[in-house]
Amino acid sequence: MCFHIPEKKDYYGMFFNELVINEKIASSQFASNFPKLLVSGYWNGLADHPMHIFEYLGREIPEKKWDKKKVHTTIKSRLEELHSLGISHNDVRLENIHVSELGKISLIDFGLSDSSNNEKRKRLDFESLDFILEVHSSS
Repeated sequence: MCFHIPEKKDYYGMFFNELVINEKIASSQFASNFPKLLVSGYWNGLADHPMHIFEYLGREIPEKKWDKKKVHTTIKSRLEELHSLGISHNDVRLENIHVSELGKISLIDFGLSDSSNNEKRKRLDFESLDFILEVHSSS
């Protein structure tokens, strides 16, 4: 199996962007609705490979067992919270939604997010959510 590490410049940009976005979320009234960043550091001690460690969300259940309406409603609420902070996620896809065995639904991976308060990007977040979960809603 081949392990791909993104270009250093791109990877560092995503790493620091995710750190900034998570700091914004952590200092907001919505902090408890998102995974908590526990520590930032280096993978295997390699200075050229920074990484974040987040709180454990619980064992993930497969997508085929998701209650898609519930997942949609919850993630839509998380997106509305982010958008109220001026943040767009920009990478809403199945791999960035975590549903635990205990029913906790989380939006993860903020490396491509931005806080430019861009209305088009916010709209695209909702459109992506509707598309991936095959749910049609009015955003």
